[in-house]
Amino acid sequence: MKKTRKLFRRIAAIGISAAMLFGGGITVLPQIADTAVAVNAAAAGIKLDKTSFSLGIGESFRINVTSGKAVNWTSTKNSIASVNGGLVTGKKTGTVVITAKTADGRTAKCTVTVKNRPSKVTLTKGVLTLGVGESFTLGSGVNDGAASANRNYRTSNSSIVKMTNTKWTGSFTAMKTGVAYVTVRIYNGKESTCKVTVKAAPTKVTLSRGLINLKVGQSASLSASVPSNSGCATRNYRTSNAKIVKMTKTDWTGNFTAVAPGTAYVTVRTYNGKEASCKVVVASNTPAQSGYAKLVSKMKADKAHYDSESGQVMVMVGNLDQDARKGSGYGISYDIENDILQFVGTEARLDGDNVYMLVMAMDDKEKKYGMLFSWMVVTEEGGETNNGVMMTAEGKSASLTKSAVIPFEATDLVMGTDLTETYDKDMLSKGKSVGNTKAKAYMAKWDSMLYKYCGMHMKDIGFTNWK
Repeated sequence: MKKTRKLFRRIAAIGISAAMLFGGGITVLPQIADTAVAVNAAAAGIKLDKTSFSLGIGESFRINVTSGKAVNWTSTKNSIASVNGGLVTGKKTGTVVITAKTADGRTAKCTVTVKNRPSKVTLTKGVLTLGVGESFTLGSGVNDGAASANRNYRTSNSSIVKMTNTKWTGSFTAMKTGVAYVTVRIYNGKESTCKVTVKAAPTKVTLSRGLINLKVGQSASLSASVPSNSGCATRNYRTSNAKIVKMTKTDWTGNFTAVAPGTAYVTVRTYNGKEASCKVVVASNTPAQSGYAKLVSKMKADKAHYDSESGQVMVMVGNLDQDARKGSGYGISYDIENDILQFVGTEARLDGDNVYMLVMAMDDKEKKYGMLFSWMVVTEEGGETNNGVMMTAEGKSASLTKSAVIPFEATDLVMGTDLTETYDKDMLSKGKSVGNTKAKAYMAKWDSMLYKYCGMHMKDIGFTNWK
């Protein structure tokens, strides 16, 4: 019988052990889990919703625990600010540190500065016009040396202006057309009010300018307007390319600075999605070299075509010998000493003993341009006499020198008077006719030659109306 009882005890023990192994763990594991939770909670410590703030003398403000549980609150100097369960009260000016402590000794701190009672409170705006459906936020401030941690906002008519936030900042939405007043009140009873007029939502928005030209480094600003029967206090500006135009102010007015050459668009957008854009073209603040300057630079460096006797660089087709009796030709020459660019064309013995020469001169520094048609008469004795006429848009005459090159348009040539004291009227008349004909022919030749020489056309060096 005793043996049987011992066997029963062994079987029972095995059963209990098995129960603990397979089922009894249910009673043990929760204790382990509870221990883990306690450890994690302790590790999390304690957190407050503020690390610092200011309040006025006589004002109370609550610090909230956002994580953990505080069981003890202390102030480094109760005579400046006391604390009770997280509620801090300012007593006199100064600074203290408020400490919240958990049961296991973990702490969180908040610095509190006590300032004077405010003598006034001021809203960021005193008058405001909104459109129906628009939201806006008002801020407020107190006089220097004072503080108020509590700011409470209210509306005079919630059917027109509905408050959505009434603490610290006043946020509200325009519900329907009309007038309402939003008022802020601080702890010692000081108040400030903003008149809010609600109008219809805008149907469009218009910018003050549609095109702005700037150089790199320059700044500009844009303002926007909506129809007079509508309202919009929110105007947001953006740039299409911040690498070209960088915004420096994006609300109400759009201020921006040109940072790189190129084109960008500054766009304003109202609260209800209406937009308007301004094209901003940014040029380099270093003037680009003109086509004329590029051509002159190339000719100055062109040693192969430099003629030391005349001091000119001459790029030519055919023979441009001065007496023009050895052949015909046309070309470009640059007078280095006088800084004058010339396009020259000659044709030998076209009419009996006459040799024709057409010269167009450019003085870019003086902004003067002129064209001379001249011819030489070969006498029976073998001598030569020169005659010439100046062709200008004004029909004036002048010598082709640096100091007196008359402006002219290459597409509107007219013949002027001759350049000599005496001349043959018949020859002059004939010269005018031939000169106009030759001018048109040579213009096409010069344009083609210029392109082959430096990849530019006549219009690229100043003749914008060249055809």
